[in-house]
Amino acid sequence: MAARRGPSIEMLEQALRDRLNTITGFGTPEVQARKLEQFFAKVDTNGSGALDREEFAKAMAGLNFVDVDVSPLFEKYDTDRHDSIEYSEFCSAFCGLTVHPADMDPAARSVLAQLRAACARRGGLNGIRSIGRLFRIIDNSGEGFLTPDELKFGFIDFGVDMNSDKLDMAVREFDRSGDGKISYDEFLRGLRGPMSKRRRDLVLMAYDVLDKDGSGQVTIEDIASAYDTSKHPEVIAGRMTRDQVLREFLGQWDTLKRDGIVTRDEFLEYYLDVSASIDTDDYFELMIRNAWHISGGEGQYENTSNLRVLVEFLDGSQQVIEIKNDIGLVKTDMTAIRLRLHKQGIDIRQIKKISTSG
Repeated sequence: MAARRGPSIEMLEQALRDRLNTITGFGTPEVQARKLEQFFAKVDTNGSGALDREEFAKAMAGLNFVDVDVSPLFEKYDTDRHDSIEYSEFCSAFCGLTVHPADMDPAARSVLAQLRAACARRGGLNGIRSIGRLFRIIDNSGEGFLTPDELKFGFIDFGVDMNSDKLDMAVREFDRSGDGKISYDEFLRGLRGPMSKRRRDLVLMAYDVLDKDGSGQVTIEDIASAYDTSKHPEVIAGRMTRDQVLREFLGQWDTLKRDGIVTRDEFLEYYLDVSASIDTDDYFELMIRNAWHISGGEGQYENTSNLRVLVEFLDGSQQVIEIKNDIGLVKTDMTAIRLRLHKQGIDIRQIKKISTSG
């Protein structure tokens, strides 16, 4: 007997549209997108903005897709094959409000990938963010829209070397109405591509390290004092000094509201741009762990920036121990180091001596 086939993507999409029409009373695309996002947000327990395959299925079950294989729909929108989707963008695209790579011509998706790589070569980790600032300068009216020619001029002015036909192909994908007005924020979202759930979780973990009181707000000063540039790729390669990297990093926040506060969403938005220039999840994890002193990781991607101390015990044994929470710790402050070791479960009464390198 032939195996029973699950529903096709077309069937799933139509069933979801029918369901949204029912629960919103045939509401506008904006209303339907908001309602759909509410269902997804319920299963996004850490507020990362992304869902894995299991979470997606759970949210869809809440929309009456019970005992239904919704994986074809998930796989269509998981365009980078990270096994996760950004549900806000999924909702907007599904309801026809924005363009999603899943709905693009494959050739246009390829051009976007080439543009992404070119921006990274030209502007490093901050390439996407830098060209976004340039677009805002070109947008004299401040309305958030540019013409196709203005978008192309921005790339050329930024130093992206790509033939005009390819640029035209990518830009046309974002002018579906043909009115000659393109939201450059939407274009940049398409350019940078989605961020995997694993990366989002790491970024939010870093923010939680800074946000000690859980208020959802940290200051620029907090960020500057905690950000470790010693393991930054440009520093390791010898192309930039630690001070240069820090100045460039702090300069990326000048497009935010000028209140000296960085919210959780703003912090995530920054790393959404940075993520586009980093190929692998493993390397992204190493970068985040080292920059914000987050203990953990495995093998060559294990954190290397946290303070390690040599502990000599009263019984004559020795052990190199990582201080798992060393933000703000002065390595010569042995009292503070002992306190951190105590919090890690080390019996400090058995410690004879603590040594640090350097």
